[in-house]
Amino acid sequence: MIKGLFEMVLPTVVLDYSLGPLLLWQWCGVLLLALLGLFTSWLLALLSQRFIERVAVKLPVFLPIKHQVVWSSFRLPINFLLLGWVLLFCFSVVDLGLNSVTVLVDMAAVLSTLGVVLVLWQLSSVVHVWLIYQASLTTSKLDDILAPLLVRILRILVLVFAFVSLAELFNFPLTSLIAGLGIGGIAVAMAAKDIIANFFGSVTVLMDRPFHIGDWVKVDGVEGTVEEMGFRSTKIRTFYDSQITVPNSRLLTCVVDNMGARTYRRLSCKLGLVYETPAEKVEAFCEGVRELIRLHPKTRKDYFMVYLNEMNEYSVDVLLYCFFDVADWTEELNERHRLLLDIMRLAQTINVSFAYPTQQLLMSRSSSIMDPDPLVSQEILATQCQDSAEAAKMIVNRYPAS
Repeated sequence: MIKGLFEMVLPTVVLDYSLGPLLLWQWCGVLLLALLGLFTSWLLALLSQRFIERVAVKLPVFLPIKHQVVWSSFRLPINFLLLGWVLLFCFSVVDLGLNSVTVLVDMAAVLSTLGVVLVLWQLSSVVHVWLIYQASLTTSKLDDILAPLLVRILRILVLVFAFVSLAELFNFPLTSLIAGLGIGGIAVAMAAKDIIANFFGSVTVLMDRPFHIGDWVKVDGVEGTVEEMGFRSTKIRTFYDSQITVPNSRLLTCVVDNMGARTYRRLSCKLGLVYETPAEKVEAFCEGVRELIRLHPKTRKDYFMVYLNEMNEYSVDVLLYCFFDVADWTEELNERHRLLLDIMRLAQTINVSFAYPTQQLLMSRSSSIMDPDPLVSQEILATQCQDSAEAAKMIVNRYPAS
């Protein structure tokens, strides 16, 4: 049939010219069928893409992600798939007069298998976008971790399918290969112990949930925000914008400090006042700070402390210990800024001064110092101790009885 078409154009002597393993007309037939397959597959792939874009994206499951998926990326995989199918049909049905068309059929089968694998790979990308969208609709952060892991599992299955399909096409002894893997399983396990440890680390994170995507964590000396978690490692974005990869095997033994899981953000500092500040003003200052905390919209009202805590070298220190009910670090900084500014305004209002490191140097012009009379000193000391004890009783009597 094919030879008869060529005899209408070229003489039989030319068509029967031997060119390598095939005659000239057979080469022409192969080329003609290949061109026919290319054109047919290109046309069908274009129609399939138009169908997907106009029909499939109108389905309810695709409506939320129709602008996030590049549907044109399916054209090349579909083209490979259809090209393999068309060539497989042509080489199997059309008689080229060849003793064996096994090689051509195998090539067409490889193309079709490659097309199936590429289509499945692109479908996994669509599933990835859909899972990420569904995870964004839930309040649980576990879905943000599971979505990329499920897509990785799906892509691993696609690669396994490709390996098995190609092995069957080229008649690889799969039974012997599986048996060899069983015999060398121990050696493979020893060589891949780190991979296995990383895998169990990822399983541990999924089961225990020590952190989620977006949490601020401290892991084995690494501090930053969790960006991504895979089978082998977890990626953390540091605050100086570098990305650190932490093997999941380290998550089995190291301490994970999840700063993002905090209910409240703590503020603990000391407010140093000058020694010249009267005791009454120190007490008034502490009460004013407590009232600021009570009136602040983002502070925890059931637990805070503002007390005179230490007497330093150059200041009397008031302990400020409170908590902010905020969602993230940016909001925490903003509320800290507001509270500390309010404290400064309070100090200005009641004429309380903050201390800073100072030293006083006392100088005397007298050349000698007379030793005091021991008897007089003991009498003065006894009088002063008695006066101090009376003053302490008066001060304590000011507080209500407990």
